[in-house]
Amino acid sequence: MGPKILPRWDASCTVDQGVNLWRLTEQGDWVLDASFPDAYSSFDYESVVFSPDGSLLAAGGNGVVDVWSVSDGSLKRSFLGDRWQRMASIAFSPDGELIAAGSWGGRNLPEIGDVPIMLRIWRVSDAALLHSFSAFSSIAFSPDGATLLAGTSDGSIRFIRVDNGATIFEESDDIYSVASVAFSPNNRTYAFNNDSDKIVVARSPLLITRISQAAGNAILSWQGGAGLYQLQRSSQAAGGTWENLGPSTTSMSATNAPDGPAFYRIQTMPPLPN
Repeated sequence: MGPKILPRWDASCTVDQGVNLWRLTEQGDWVLDASFPDAYSSFDYESVVFSPDGSLLAAGGNGVVDVWSVSDGSLKRSFLGDRWQRMASIAFSPDGELIAAGSWGGRNLPEIGDVPIMLRIWRVSDAALLHSFSAFSSIAFSPDGATLLAGTSDGSIRFIRVDNGATIFEESDDIYSVASVAFSPNNRTYAFNNDSDKIVVARSPLLITRISQAAGNAILSWQGGAGLYQLQRSSQAAGGTWENLGPSTTSMSATNAPDGPAFYRIQTMPPLPN
């Protein structure tokens, strides 16, 4: 007896017939399991995504992101934006606690005027709007959930800190219109495609994503860079002497016990040859 094929689902959306949930059978056939109609009968869906644990299904349409329970089809949340903003890109954070949506807009639309391109981040549990940004439409969360990568048709890439909405890094030179963005699973590279018919893969900017304290220790996490790192410490942020803390490492986190006020930095080096 061969291995059993576990059921799995896929989803599709249409501009006039809501969202369809498809299940892969043990025979390898796709069957329609459920249909989720447009909750407002006027918000045509254009994007769809599952939550990381597969329990929720979200779809983005004109000015709304609807979220359903996969198990029973009940509508759990509706995240509302501007009625005329098409939610072209939606994403759950890796822990499933946040949802982000990037919308398309337009200029001088008949009887409407200008509709801005917007990026919004909501909390799933209560639909609270946490952050909003103008101009960014394509989005992706980093694997650790600390950073949101956003791109725009105006030709910019921005790395945004999720906890406070601060811009970490922005690039806008020779990128053209950015249609979609993605992080690599190890958080060290990112990719985007643009209207020059190219897919660009680049190293993520090196940055410390978290610093916390526990039992007198400083715990640091970082992302990006070339894959080989050197953690350094100094008693002064400027003009001080930086000392190496241990040997270089491929790890993206470290724990240190400072003996007084301390500043930390990460340096990246080319990885060792195989």
